[in-house]
Amino acid sequence: MGHAYRGQRSTAHTVHDLLGAMLAASASPSPLVVCNPVNQYEILSEQWTSKPATFGEFRRWLNWFAAGWKRVLDARTVPETQRELTSLFGDELVKKAFVKQAQRLDELRKSGGLGVNRSGALIAGGGFAVRPNTFFGADDE
Repeated sequence: MGHAYRGQRSTAHTVHDLLGAMLAASASPSPLVVCNPVNQYEILSEQWTSKPATFGEFRRWLNWFAAGWKRVLDARTVPETQRELTSLFGDELVKKAFVKQAQRLDELRKSGGLGVNRSGALIAGGGFAVRPNTFFGADDE
């Protein structure tokens, strides 16, 4: 399989590329040999050889997860993304991640580190600055 990580710019696309490489490598009917990257003599996939049905179970899970990840990447709205992530990782973990992301964006906005690029995407450390929200409506309206 080699190394599927090639310095991708986002975690989401790294996961996508890793899944693609894993799907391609696991297409073979014979089980993969997965070595511990720190100790090449430790075979992490030895159960797949001793119990071939477990390799089939892994392949089913991998296909399920890859299809779910594609739905995450194809999601067009935040609620849709949250729903698809929840189907993969569970409600509690996804809610915590969304809260943490919102807090990080708020910190960036307040410090002047949040910007908008020309296509309208939020970016950290560049683009047009997103000013702090200080307008709460006029009293004379």
